[in-house]
Amino acid sequence: MREVKQFEISSYKYEFRNEKILLEIQSTSSEKILIEFSKEQKSPKNTGDYLITISKHLEYFPLIREMLTTEKPVYFNWVKDEQENINWTIGTGLEPIGIYDEDYQQIKLDPSFFYDELIQYMNQKGLETYIEEDRLIISFTYGNQEFLINVLYLNNWIDTGALIVSADDIPKDIDREKLYAKLLMDNLYIKEVNYGLTIDGDIIIHAETAIESFKFENFETEFGSVIYGIQNYVENIEPEFPSLKNVDHTSNWNLNPV
Repeated sequence: MREVKQFEISSYKYEFRNEKILLEIQSTSSEKILIEFSKEQKSPKNTGDYLITISKHLEYFPLIREMLTTEKPVYFNWVKDEQENINWTIGTGLEPIGIYDEDYQQIKLDPSFFYDELIQYMNQKGLETYIEEDRLIISFTYGNQEFLINVLYLNNWIDTGALIVSADDIPKDIDREKLYAKLLMDNLYIKEVNYGLTIDGDIIIHAETAIESFKFENFETEFGSVIYGIQNYVENIEPEFPSLKNVDHTSNWNLNPV
């Protein structure tokens, strides 16, 4: 028999215990629900008040920990079908932050979960930030040159990157083999700096954060590596290739290979 539970949350409290996360919810209908995220294999059960146990692979749940400490959950939906498969969502607004199956094999994230937080984060740093289609755009100026740093959610990764020079804008007098060799050597010898070439031939600086390990401390490190890559380009790469100094760094570029 298919079982569905939908709870609108009026208040909550949580506790972290080694390999468990315990979330106690008070619903708007005055029902109390205890949700236990655990590696232990158990079946959901009724105990007067409703207890939901979601088992296995707790290592996929830094997002829940992050959400509980930085966001306010407002609803919890839980469904068990005839084959005992469990699907659940937990949300902090009109949209869920995550949709998971019981084995956590599929993780989907509404980008608004971190976009709103990142906009506040960038505003604190005095960086102009806005949302454009599927990505966050941060304007960053260095050496009188404007770079647009893109942050987007793609295939369970948060990708942060900026265009260095598009394929069409690489000057004809540039020896591309020498330029690519310089970028590859900097990738090796400068820690946390990663230059790359897109499928369209655009040169970018990029960093990635796995969505299941997303924390703002991690993102700050990855964002900083993109900033450092831009600074290195302006200070050390452009002087070796002077005709790059006048190229535009604000053109659109595509990170998705398909």
